[in-house]
Amino acid sequence: MGVDLSEAEENRRRLREQHRELGEKPRHDVDYQEAVSALLRTTVDLLDSEGRAVKAAEEERRRERAKTIRVISAATAGVAAFLLLSAAVGWIGRWWLPMVAAGLVALADLRAEPRRPVGGQGLRLLRAAVLGVAAVAAVLVAFGALPGWCAVIVGLVLFGVVVSGGAGAPTSSASGPTPREERHGD
Repeated sequence: MGVDLSEAEENRRRLREQHRELGEKPRHDVDYQEAVSALLRTTVDLLDSEGRAVKAAEEERRRERAKTIRVISAATAGVAAFLLLSAAVGWIGRWWLPMVAAGLVALADLRAEPRRPVGGQGLRLLRAAVLGVAAVAAVLVAFGALPGWCAVIVGLVLFGVVVSGGAGAPTSSASGPTPREERHGD
């Protein structure tokens, strides 16, 4: 889904046309003042439409990141459930249970973050990706595909994901109107 720029393009076309017409009018004529007013209104419309297009593009990126985080979180939860089941059945040692518990805590911490953090979703997306990689590494270590000392790295990564949850920017999503919105009453 792309951002619709047709309104901004139409305003640019109107602005060029009005600017051309303005150059053809005598400066002291009443029509000139009306043309200047129309040109200014079109300029404001252009700025507003471009602002809306930028906001729409940002919202689209935010939704894509949120979807990616949900998919990674679901896959991580599935891996954690698989490890729990594997430990319960006896395919892997029970000492993996604390590691799985730590992974679930990290996953719950990630899911508890606000959907629209003030600082953006970059840190949240990074934490989800690191958690997903740690989950895959945990399975590989648990089943012997990676050496056992990698479990220490997985544990440290899980600890880092949990600790980094409180290190981000303020998470309050209540922000007032922008200075431009205050000036124009938008």
